[in-house]
Amino acid sequence: MYKRLALCAFLGFSSLTYAATAPAGKYVYDLHEKAQPKNHYTLALAPLSIDFSKNVPTDLRDKFVKSLQAQITSMLKARGCSVVVAPLDKLSPEQQESVFALVDVSAFIDILEDTDMTLSKNKKSIEENITDISTGFMRLKLIEPKSKSAFHMSSMELPSYKVRTHVRVSQQRTSSGGFMPISHVTPVHGAKFEKNIDEVLSKIYAKSMQKIAQDLHTQNFKSYERLVKNFKKSEQAEQK
Repeated sequence: MYKRLALCAFLGFSSLTYAATAPAGKYVYDLHEKAQPKNHYTLALAPLSIDFSKNVPTDLRDKFVKSLQAQITSMLKARGCSVVVAPLDKLSPEQQESVFALVDVSAFIDILEDTDMTLSKNKKSIEENITDISTGFMRLKLIEPKSKSAFHMSSMELPSYKVRTHVRVSQQRTSSGGFMPISHVTPVHGAKFEKNIDEVLSKIYAKSMQKIAQDLHTQNFKSYERLVKNFKKSEQAEQK
């Protein structure tokens, strides 16, 4: 009967990690890392592929994606890697040879609304709380660019949060003297709605950066060096 809205756990849990919001309008998560000496790894970072539920404003979507792309780039450089920002199909043959891996990050971020239903009838109101749970996810792949072979994949369920919105369902008198619900449901987001979504995204940003930082430690790359070298050799042999 009621419109289902994408949902996500309560705001205000003090144990959850936040990303800071810089004055320039960015999300920033402090990794507490010192800059490392230059190493031999060259990584390509593809444009992030992140989808959001419809209730996330466009400016906050842009803020999240641009912040995450910029911080991943700066993190890899601080860890001593050389970084090329380009999709797989835009890498030159020379770059395909020199790049250790292309980093591909995709995600779906779903902001759930905790809906406060108000049903008006004969100047009386009935309050109902309607909730529908759904979750977001993030996926990270490392791809050897020459062979286009993925050699590392990981995924994570993103934390679910909800923001409150109000929905008013009014009733009208019928010709027989009874009442019937009006067919439309009108969500009312309120002044703090966008601010609450911004706060939710800061938490999701922090969790995302924690996972990405863990997967992209240069120590993890060592175990893949032989595999990556073999991918490049086999692709070169097939081209001859």
